[in-house]
Amino acid sequence: VTGLLVEPNNPGELSAAIISLLRDKDRAQNMGQEGRKFVEQGYTMHKMIHDMHKLYLSLLESRGDKSHQ
Repeated sequence: VTGLLVEPNNPGELSAAIISLLRDKDRAQNMGQEGRKFVEQGYTMHKMIHDMHKLYLSLLESRGDKSHQ
């Protein structure tokens, strides 16, 4: 929905995927719009701050630091 997957280190497959999108502008545009929606919904400032906070707490807990509780 948001892009095409190709095998790593396969320039022929990558170029074929790029050419397919150049030939199908509607599909390319739809993928771009879906990609933008995915990022806007999944990577808000609030979510990133929340995830970073959880990461810091888990790192503190793994060190045995209980001062954050």
